[in-house]
Amino acid sequence: MHVDGVDFTVTSVPVAGTGSSRYEASTTLTLPSLSEDTWVVAIVKGTDGVSEPLFPVVPNSISTGSNTTLAGLIDGNLNESGITAHAFTNPVFISADGVSGYQAPGVQFVP
Repeated sequence: MHVDGVDFTVTSVPVAGTGSSRYEASTTLTLPSLSEDTWVVAIVKGTDGVSEPLFPVVPNSISTGSNTTLAGLIDGNLNESGITAHAFTNPVFISADGVSGYQAPGVQFVP
């Protein structure tokens, strides 16, 4: 598991011509001694107390007891056990066996 500020840094990048920004991060994954083709999927998950919950996209995910006013609803809602972001990539296929192209692991390849 990689943690922001420890294994990578998240930066805000302006989106040209929009006045908006997006978040960007990168890390390096070392896969030593691969002898067969494989695949990798990256998963990103928010952490309660660090990441704001998905309110108002998921409206019932935050504590109703401490959010009785508009100010309470829009204060970031950290530490309220709300549902945080969770995302993943499509697989990245890695050809490591010396044969041209990717062959799924465990599948017999007959040229």
